[in-house]
Amino acid sequence: MTANKIGIWDHVERRADESLHDLYNGRCEFLRLADQGPFWCYHVAEHHFTPLGMAPSPSLYLSALIQHTQRIRLGSMVHLLPLYHPLRLIEEICMLDHMSNGRLELGVGRGISPYELGLYGSSFVHARAEMDETLEILVKGLGNDVLTHKGPKYDFPAVPMELRPLQQPNPPLWYGVGSERSLRYAAERSLNVITAGPNQAVAAQAGAYRQMWQPGGELNPQITEPKIGAFRMAFVAETDAAAEKKAREAYPVFYQNLQKLWLDHASVATQFPPDYDQLAAYDTFIVGSPETVREKSEQFFAETGANYLLVELIWGSISQQEAMESLGLFGEAVTGLVTA
Repeated sequence: MTANKIGIWDHVERRADESLHDLYNGRCEFLRLADQGPFWCYHVAEHHFTPLGMAPSPSLYLSALIQHTQRIRLGSMVHLLPLYHPLRLIEEICMLDHMSNGRLELGVGRGISPYELGLYGSSFVHARAEMDETLEILVKGLGNDVLTHKGPKYDFPAVPMELRPLQQPNPPLWYGVGSERSLRYAAERSLNVITAGPNQAVAAQAGAYRQMWQPGGELNPQITEPKIGAFRMAFVAETDAAAEKKAREAYPVFYQNLQKLWLDHASVATQFPPDYDQLAAYDTFIVGSPETVREKSEQFFAETGANYLLVELIWGSISQQEAMESLGLFGEAVTGLVTA
């Protein structure tokens, strides 16, 4: 069995009282500290036209973070494949993998917001097919000296691949899952996966995925056991009461940022409820003192059977200083529980 690991997920959410300049500098500071801790990887989400995501170009953002870190792995969760020309993305991935000395992890997906895709002129209806074709081209291009492809959208008779990734045949690929269909899609392609939901639901998905998954798949043939992870929002303070107070203050701000683009189009994203207590009842938060956080982290691994815990430590109204302190306390709390 692969040793349990903890990673960090980040939307790079905008703070109302902070400039983008300070936001980006703050993330570099945050990553320098994370690089010293027990965290295995940092994953950034890709979002567009919303205060939820101020890193709409994961490749550009990660290229900066590479310069501030030495050990922690870095990646996307996910690159929205329908929005990329596959040849350009192949070249960017190869650059990032070498610039990071082989620390790149690559999430792929179609995106969950029809509004973000639509504003780019991409149809949500056709996004899955576009994702499938782009992923096929991506893998061909990363693993071959010459890329040949003919499909519904792209036709590449013979493109020379002058850049190749440092990790062979490709950086590890990831996919977000939540349904039997998405689990099977990922398992057939040997993808590492991230899900969400209560511990019990994660346990069911982890068990099902292990039954479906076989090593030596077409996309991650170098991986002998997949990483099966789940997402949790987290915050650590010296006491349970202090941590809970801040989390309750921060969540409504996160929720409004999450819903902003949806509300602009007279709809609502349903993956997060507006009420903190309703969400907390589903194991979604790891909030508390260091002792409580360690206990909840241990509980996560014991109850889910997953081997990867992905925590978001900066969200809503959590300030830069609060996030730095929370990160340090979280790292101390789980030291010895996981391997970096």
